[in-house]
Parts: sequence; structure tokens; C-alpha cells
Amino acid sequence: MTTAQAYTPFGIPQSGAQPETFGYADVADGAAHETGGGILLLDHAAPTLRNLIIQNNAAQRGAGLYLANQSHATLDTVTIQDNQTLGPDGEGAGVSCRTSTPQFTQVVIAANTTAQRGGGFYGNQCPATLTQVTFTRNTGARGGGVYLQASAPVVFAAVTLQGNQASDDGGALYATMDVTLQLANSVLVGNRAADAGGALYAGTRSSVTLVQSTVVQHQASSVGGALVAFDATALTVQNSIVWNNTPNTVRSTNLSTIGFAHSIVGGSGGSAAWNSTFGTDNGGNWDVAPLFRQSPAPGADGVWGTLDDAYGNLQLQEGSPAIDGGDNSLLPTGLTTDRAGQPRIVDGDLNGTATVDMGAYGNRPVQHPISRSRPAPLRRQRPRPIRWR
Repeated sequence: MTTAQAYTPFGIPQSGAQPETFGYADVADGAAHETGGGILLLDHAAPTLRNLIIQNNAAQRGAGLYLANQSHATLDTVTIQDNQTLGPDGEGAGVSCRTSTPQFTQVVIAANTTAQRGGGFYGNQCPATLTQVTFTRNTGARGGGVYLQASAPVVFAAVTLQGNQASDDGGALYATMDVTLQLANSVLVGNRAADAGGALYAGTRSSVTLVQSTVVQHQASSVGGALVAFDATALTVQNSIVWNNTPNTVRSTNLSTIGFAHSIVGGSGGSAAWNSTFGTDNGGNWDVAPLFRQSPAPGADGVWGTLDDAYGNLQLQEGSPAIDGGDNSLLPTGLTTDRAGQPRIVDGDLNGTATVDMGAYGNRPVQHPISRSRPAPLRRQRPRPIRWR
């Protein structure tokens, strides 16, 4: 039997036969020439990492955390920040995952830097499940926040990607070579790419679905301020909001398809006057302001990915066209609440029909009172005794 290996800079081993929990520690200032500057997991290692801070570590791959060879790590309430890869070919400054199946819950991955792929997270043959994970201000050449390759299925649930940047493509996320990815209840805001795909760059036979998600305020220097699909890739957007991205376009090339259904898509013309350069209109689309409670802004410096970014409040105002604008049949199985924990299917516009809203957040309906009069006080009566015969 292959023995699992798990090491931190402090030399803590992990036995594959008896998974352990490590927590309440600061894994900092470690360095490795090749892999796992902070924590290294190999050969079926399956620890639970809880309440850790993994920061200021360095390695060529997986400066913060490296897992490979059928490892299964569970991370819960962990912060991975300020890690940096070494050399010109680095990958996964925060996390590098190869042939493993991690599960992350309530994890923050912030301000990690690599010269190549996946500033926050690199996954190759890595069917990961990420729930309530936030990627903030990570940088890399491709996939400033996340780089995925040959990984299926990958599930992002209630994930936030904000303020990440790529010096090439895919400011928030880059997916390639047969990736299958679903983003649900997720928010992508204020990411930027020096070339294409400010939010997402997906290609090479991949399949990406954005459902009940919000994609706003992205920048790309060439094409696809929000979304790019290339090389026989299928990108599907459902019950979502894609708004105020620069250049305000999506781009599909080389036998790729992009389809939109029941979404707000800025610049598309909506289903009534659909711009075919945006891909396929599958009905129910609008090109109108979503009316967020507070729109995001890049701060006084005007640059996304810096400390003064304001990511706004992306919940919907009353009167938003996104309220009851979705399609209940497109809601993924088991997705019963929005990002704020409110029920997904409600009668938000009070028209008598309960319908899901567009985007990651909904709008809780306000029942306006019809009378201000107080009810008459109840008369208190003495309880009648019970007599047994």
C-alpha cells in the first residue's frame, strides 16, 4: 500500500490510513524549490485542514498548498494569502492540485502571485468542489484567480472572484482542455485581463455553465470584456446577469458556442433585438440595467485589483427587471436559496406567480401594509375548569 505523505514546513506527517485534522495554526514563511512551500500532500493523503492561515510561502508549484497523486484534502475556514511561486514557469501560487479531489468550504484565497498559470488556484485533473470560496486580488499570466485544465466535473457554488488580474487571458478564470465546470450562485466582479476574457476565458472542448450568477465590471484590452469561448467550447449562461463589462462584448471563435437564456446581457439588445455576435439567444433575455442596490466601483485610483476597490451590494432593488425574470426549470437541483440565504423561488414582483430571480442575489418582496389601524385588544378570559365525571 502506498503511504500518504503530508508535510508542512514544521515537518508534520500524515498517514493515509488514519486521516487527521490540522488547525488553529499559521503556516507561514516556508519555502520549497519545487512543490508545496507551505503544505505538501501526496499519495492518497486525506487530511482536514481547519482554521488555518497559510501565508508568505514560496515554491515553483503550489507555494501555499500542493496536493497530488490521488490526495483528498478537505479545507474548512482556511485563509491562503500572499504566497508566491518561484521562477518563470510557476503555477498555483495559492493552491496547486494535480490528480486529486479537494473540497473547500469557506476558504479565502487572496493576493497570491504567479508568473504563469493560476494565481489563486491551479487544477490539472482536479475535480474540485468549492463552496463559499472567495478569490481576491490574485495575479497570473493565465487565470489570475483560477486556472483549470483537464478537470471534470468542477463545481463552484457561491464562489466569489473579485479583483483578480491576468497579464494574458482570463482575469478571473481560465479553463481549457476538456474542463467541465458549473458556477452557481457565484459572483464575478472587477477582474481584468491584459488580453482577452476579463472574467472568463474557456476553450479546447470545455463545457462551462454559469447559472444564477452575476458577472459585472470586468475589463479586457482586446476582446471579451466578460466572456470568451474558443476551440469547440460550449459556454451556457442561464438566469444570470452579465453587465457593464469593457469592451462590452462576449466572443466565441473556432466552432465554439455561447448561449444565453433568461439573463440580463449588457449590449446584447435582449431577445427582442438580439445581437448575433453575442452568440445564441435562447429566450427571455434583456438588455436593461439590473438595478443593484449599490454598483461596484474601482475606487479613487480607477483600477480594479487594488485595495480601494468597492465591490458594491449586488442584491436587487425593488423594481429591478431581474426580479422574477428567470426560468424555474433552469434552476439546478438542490439550489434552494440565493447568496443571501433567501428562498430562490418566490413571488418577487407580487403578481401571483412565484418565479426565480436572475443573478446570484434575489430580492426579498416587501409586503406593503394596507391599513395602519391597530387590531382590537383581545379580551382575556379565565380558563374553564375541566371536570371529570
